[in-house]
Amino acid sequence: MFFVTPNTYCSNCSNKLTNWDYRYQGRHYCRKCYDRLFSTKKCSKCGHNKKIRKGLSPPICKKCLLQNKPCIRCKKTDYLPGKLTVHGSVCKSCAKYFREYKQCNTCSQFKYHVSNRRINGKKVGQLCCSCYNKIAYCTCNKCHKKRNPFYYDFDQRAYCKQCTQIKNRQCTDCKKNIPAGIGKVCEKCSFRRTLSKRVKFYKPLLSDYFQQHFLDFAEWLVKRRGTNFAATSIKRYFEYFFQLDQFTLEIKRFPSYQQILHQFSVKKTRKYLLVTKFLDELEIVKLKPEVKEQYSHLNTIEKYITYFEAETTWHSLINDYYVFLKQKHITLKSLRLALTPAFHLLKNCQYFCFENPTQDILDGYLWASPGQKSAITGFVHFLNKNHSCSIKLEGIDKKIKLSRPLESNKHLKQKLISTLRFPTKSEQYIQTLLKRAVEYLHLIKVPNYTIITCSKKTFQTQHLHIAGQKLYIPNDIFTFMD
Repeated sequence: MFFVTPNTYCSNCSNKLTNWDYRYQGRHYCRKCYDRLFSTKKCSKCGHNKKIRKGLSPPICKKCLLQNKPCIRCKKTDYLPGKLTVHGSVCKSCAKYFREYKQCNTCSQFKYHVSNRRINGKKVGQLCCSCYNKIAYCTCNKCHKKRNPFYYDFDQRAYCKQCTQIKNRQCTDCKKNIPAGIGKVCEKCSFRRTLSKRVKFYKPLLSDYFQQHFLDFAEWLVKRRGTNFAATSIKRYFEYFFQLDQFTLEIKRFPSYQQILHQFSVKKTRKYLLVTKFLDELEIVKLKPEVKEQYSHLNTIEKYITYFEAETTWHSLINDYYVFLKQKHITLKSLRLALTPAFHLLKNCQYFCFENPTQDILDGYLWASPGQKSAITGFVHFLNKNHSCSIKLEGIDKKIKLSRPLESNKHLKQKLISTLRFPTKSEQYIQTLLKRAVEYLHLIKVPNYTIITCSKKTFQTQHLHIAGQKLYIPNDIFTFMD
């Protein structure tokens, strides 16, 4: 049976498939290429006349290629055939992991479980599972579960079959009346059971000293954030407890706050902030803000120096500048603030494959971040004096003068459409997409050696902060970068 996969192109002639699609070893073929590349031959294994790829010796049909070969994912030999890929055959259970990513018509995200859906007998197009469940199933007004609506009241509120036909039940744990659709246990008691099972499972993995602390933390977390949060998050916090336990056994005593920061970094203690607050309330670990700030600067400086590979020009430059700044006997905060623009400028050099910073690289960096001109002045003077660079800051203004692109609007539009047509998750694609979106939508010329940075906050508010301005970008552009 032949069917068309939307937005699919022939692997041989690259034409878009409209009404015919043949798949062979993970590739798609149109009708013309299929007739040209496949011919009717007698299969050397089953002996039947089948369409077999030309040049295949001995001639073997598509079905026989799957037989007696282990699944390339789970290594099973006795299985129902599911898919024939370029790398080999796949069983029916593992075939879902080799599906092509398709775009959902509702959320516009690329997922592998997107397919043509029907709701009430009508075609609704390509939808992923989550969007289909939101549209196809209503939320019951009593039990708040996503189910098929069985009854609507006068206010058009939906009720599931269980809540309509069965009276309220009693929770087997707390004896409170609950809707029949929930089940035998209420939501709160269900999470309490889950938390109890997980704590019981993780407790023996800790030492005798930490077991009681872990139990106390679980109770403290319930009071602080609720049973729901405690049950779903206890596994994540156990990982930190386990690492603390191993470190305690290694040094044969409970570590101080300074030792914890030195071992795990400030970033990790922030990630498990509730554990740190719990230990502070019990006075097991005494928090010291000045120590935290000091180690925060040290961790950032270490990240800058170790980011580039050893024996590269960028690593040598950042390391030499760090030694130069240390000789001035400045504070850690000033040292970190001076290294930050130098690090980002060298990252731009690495991205555009320049061994040493040039005037074009500096112009592109300051175009995107004009406020860093004063901070990077020291690094520029250091490069000119110690590494024979000829970079100037005199002609660069903090207030960037924006210019219009030389291309026409039609040309800019076509470049943006071409970029959107073949999306990837690479950093190079994201930079190209952002630059072409800014040039077409805002008619602003982006310099050649400019990197547009995007934070999580930027993605939520749908705008970019570049050249000292706030430039709004449509939400459809951001969906390609999620």
